[in-house]
Amino acid sequence: MSTMKAIKHEPKGSISLVEVPIPEVKEGQYLVKTVAAAHNPVDNAIIDYGLAGGPGSSVGFDFSGIIEKAGPGTSGRFSPGDRVAGIVHGCNTHTPTEGAYQEYIPAEEHMMWKIPKNVDLVQASALGAAAVTAALSLYHGLKVPVPGEGVVEEGTWFLVYGGSSSVSQSVIQLAKLAGFRVVTTASKRNHELVKGLGAEYVFEYGDVEECIKNIKAVVGDDLRYAHDSISEGESTRIVLECMSSKGGKVVSTIPVPEEKAARKDVEMLNVDAFSAAGRSYSFMGHDYPAVPSARALTGKFAQILEGLIAQGKFKLQGIRVIPGGLAGVKDGFEEIKGGRASQLKLVYVL
Repeated sequence: MSTMKAIKHEPKGSISLVEVPIPEVKEGQYLVKTVAAAHNPVDNAIIDYGLAGGPGSSVGFDFSGIIEKAGPGTSGRFSPGDRVAGIVHGCNTHTPTEGAYQEYIPAEEHMMWKIPKNVDLVQASALGAAAVTAALSLYHGLKVPVPGEGVVEEGTWFLVYGGSSSVSQSVIQLAKLAGFRVVTTASKRNHELVKGLGAEYVFEYGDVEECIKNIKAVVGDDLRYAHDSISEGESTRIVLECMSSKGGKVVSTIPVPEEKAARKDVEMLNVDAFSAAGRSYSFMGHDYPAVPSARALTGKFAQILEGLIAQGKFKLQGIRVIPGGLAGVKDGFEEIKGGRASQLKLVYVL
């Protein structure tokens, strides 16, 4: 077989399911036969608003599958038949054949990890972008020690705003592993979920003043680290008002406008998973250079995550399978657009 089915970015904010040649693997890549692909909200933002990619580029970031063959320059870490999950930089005009919503994926070695047989391979597809974004936020952005290389000072607080989001679920777990005491926000129905991931305290966020009061009652004037996966509405205000009078660092997944970053003593950092590939890319009309250190950190974390999953020390996000395989991707886009998705990640099984 020389062709495969793939979801491609079309003009005017649309996608289509087409037949295309199976891509060739490049230096440092493996060809993966896709088992499942998971939907990220950024998929919608990219397609609906033209934030990245363009006609002809493959779509999707998160996947799981089986190693089909190794490309040139690979280390031998993976072998044909291995069960893997990972992240690929979809919607990228620089690499238009790379995307998760297709039957075969040319995947970078440093952006994958093995999945043990006792872990559901379909559920493992939901881990990619969330886990990598969380890792880059903590280890690359905030310079927190990676697992196995130390922990933070005992009693150090970490605020995770929007605790039930995909990225935040990973942030909570990694922050807990780093030795932080974690406080987070979430709607009432998700309190037990985030506590099960390692959050010590969780508060509702609907009443802004009450939320700030509750968080400050717990952390006092000692909050120096925070992650905001929402970065809109009142989230920035809540986070900044809870930060210590001595300053600190906040990392977000969406750039915070300068007028919202009102505190000059708090360093505002923006981290996304696009830098993980270690290549230049375009997003929201801006060109970004390659970040070799982000690539190196991602490769290191991939092997750490592999061990954490095998040891049962990292919980996978809950999923909901959308019927129809790749033909169901359009339905998933409509669910996200209509706000019908919950903390369960939408997944397509091929």
